[in-house]
Amino acid sequence: MIGEEILASMNEYEETGDLEVVNKMLERVGEWWDAWGTYVPLFNPYLEGSSGYRRACSIHLNQTLPPSFSRAFRELILSTLPSSDPEAASPDPARSQVIFTNLANIGLLSDHEHLMGTTLKEFTTNYVKENCARVWDRQVWNEMKDWFTQTIQPWIEVAYTRTWMKTDDSRAVVETVSVRYLWHMCEALAQLRISEIFDIIVDYPDSTPALNDLKECLFQTGTRRDLVDTLRASQYLRERPDTIRTIVQHLIEPKSELIGEDNEEIKPLQDTSVLTDDYGDFTWMPEPADADAAFRSTRQTDIISTLVSIYDSKDIFVKELQILLGKRLLEIKDQNYDAEIRNLEILKLRFGDVALQVCDVMMKDITDSRRSDTQIHNLRSAQGAGGVAPNSLPVHTTIISRLFWPPVQRSSL
Repeated sequence: MIGEEILASMNEYEETGDLEVVNKMLERVGEWWDAWGTYVPLFNPYLEGSSGYRRACSIHLNQTLPPSFSRAFRELILSTLPSSDPEAASPDPARSQVIFTNLANIGLLSDHEHLMGTTLKEFTTNYVKENCARVWDRQVWNEMKDWFTQTIQPWIEVAYTRTWMKTDDSRAVVETVSVRYLWHMCEALAQLRISEIFDIIVDYPDSTPALNDLKECLFQTGTRRDLVDTLRASQYLRERPDTIRTIVQHLIEPKSELIGEDNEEIKPLQDTSVLTDDYGDFTWMPEPADADAAFRSTRQTDIISTLVSIYDSKDIFVKELQILLGKRLLEIKDQNYDAEIRNLEILKLRFGDVALQVCDVMMKDITDSRRSDTQIHNLRSAQGAGGVAPNSLPVHTTIISRLFWPPVQRSSL
């Protein structure tokens, strides 16, 4: 008889999706259990005592419930959790209390504890993704902890404590469960930042807060191995067609952060595969056990050496540098090449004079052309005093050594 009611209610839920149908069914099952609890043991001595009776009822109930109940259970749990939308109405605490009481009274809360835990983990993980993805301008982990304490911990107190528990037992349960799911949130944030790591690196130093969050979460969750595996995937950078061009564009920009400050010591490119230990470094620590063979956490290197080390040879960087520098020199209209001359001198210290001889030729062409152009315009200005308009042909000349320059796009005057 009760089985028929259960199946009828679940059929109605499957047709309408109305969770209140399921909640009322659970309440009805609890009433049946309480009503028959006094009489059934009289007819069956094996069920003497409330624990034996309820255990038998729980077995029968789980055999009766259709497969769709797992989805209904999950939806019920989610309906008691706060919405990730701050403008949405909060769940009714009284309704949540009724739901958990009904589930606990008929043993379904303990029987489906794993599903409830999975639902809570999924909910908190999605909250982290929705609120922290690509938020790199501030540290968010403390915000997540505050949200958990104010929102999820009170929910845990309702969902995991029972009326028959002593106060100390209830407090211990809430603390244990809270620590577990706060750890899951921390792991979710660590995994999110690891998945964003290449973009975070590109956005550095503006993304420093995100790196600080990642550092703290790695320490708490032990997910450093995942970060190492992701960084090993620098093969991805090697295979991208725009990687070299992007790096070189940053190298030739005025005031490039990759070049460094004027007061910094300029060193040649380092071979990251043969770096040696500094035995005078008294802060030395051993390499992490899970570090890649090419990983050097305590050995000093520079960012340009690291970027070049992605590839087998620096020649492809030099080739791209020649092309982009040539285009940049021809695009400058005010004839102010001071920043480009400074960058080229620094890059020669990095890559070597021989590697950048072609760039030297291009720069010499530009400086010689500027000198010649100045002389031409001075001559025209002098002629202008005799009645010839000095600006009748407002052009500037650039004479290049064609074999040393990248192809120049032709255009008509």
